[in-house]
Amino acid sequence: EISVSDVLSGHEFVRPLKNLPHPFILKTATNFIGKVSPGANIVVHNDQPFVEATLGGTSQVVRGDEPGNEPNITCRNIIEDCSVFGGIFAEGADVSVSRR
Repeated sequence: EISVSDVLSGHEFVRPLKNLPHPFILKTATNFIGKVSPGANIVVHNDQPFVEATLGGTSQVVRGDEPGNEPNITCRNIIEDCSVFGGIFAEGADVSVSRR
């Protein structure tokens, strides 16, 4: 078993990035991304730049299902359902809409 907070998603580059925006714009964007996706790690001024974030922080839809009740993951229309997590999620609140 692995914690979702330990699963990372992102991009790695083998060469330095070229034609980057002004440092002020990069810093502003990086700060914004850090606020909407806590745990994001962005390194662009490096010989091998990368961007990584926790899988939960980059997910567009989060869903929890009991074993045997999982949706077909090849479907392109998976509906968010976090009721299995309890608390506010059990009330059926559409959490994804409030994150946008």
